[in-house]
Amino acid sequence: MKKLFVSPNVTECDLVRSLLEGIGIFTMLKNEYTTRTAGVGPFGGLPFAWPEVWVNDEDYVHAVTSLQESGMSFIQQG
Repeated sequence: MKKLFVSPNVTECDLVRSLLEGIGIFTMLKNEYTTRTAGVGPFGGLPFAWPEVWVNDEDYVHAVTSLQESGMSFIQQG
């Protein structure tokens, strides 16, 4: 599996996961609940605790292309 998307906002990860699963790409969401513990503090969340969306290696290129074409404003184009 490969890490596809990371965000301090679990809602953004859920949107990415929903988009990808809607087109048949299996996803795994890691660190979904860590932002509630390690992710709190006076200066915001800690990057190692941010939620991550992972996909199977063979789906990675298709997933990247789909996200780039999605039009979601929070997706980094690159």
